Amino acid sequence: MNINDILNRLKIEDQKEADEFEEGFLLDAAQADDIEQLKRTVDEKFGIEISPEYLELLRLSNGFSVNGLNLYATQPYDEDYFIDGIIDINEEFHTEASLKTYFAYGEESSTRLVYNLKTTRYEAVDSVTWEKLQDFDAFSQLLDYVIEESCIFD
Repeated sequence: MNINDILNRLKIEDQKEADEFEEGFLLDAAQADDIEQLKRTVDEKFGIEISPEYLELLRLSNGFSVNGLNLYATQPYDEDYFIDGIIDINEEFHTEASLKTYFAYGEESSTRLVYNLKTTRYEAVDSVTWEKLQDFDAFSQLLDYVIEESCIFD
């Protein structure tokens, strides 16, 4: 599934939640200035180009939390519930030497969605041991895998 298919699916699932619970899980889109600042900060602090597909997702919703899947926001979100800011959580992970290999985009109860800086591949890793479960060429493939394997919308 490509990123546009995933974005469309998220919109549909969000509407289902809104119809059932009077509120969906998607948040307001990230502001263009926040996205530009995020790109610069990730490059400066972590030496990588942040996934363009992740940035597309931020243009729809600045992070989200649904059925155990949390996608990090440009900044911590702490209104109805908490979502980590992507810079803060990665700085925290990088205090552990063994985790400096990874840049994390989100988490599910048993899985983290990461980019491996050494292999330059997107990976689903165990949330406790950080052992690779599966790897992918693109962020969208990783996100689709976690959504399907974790039955986020089933």
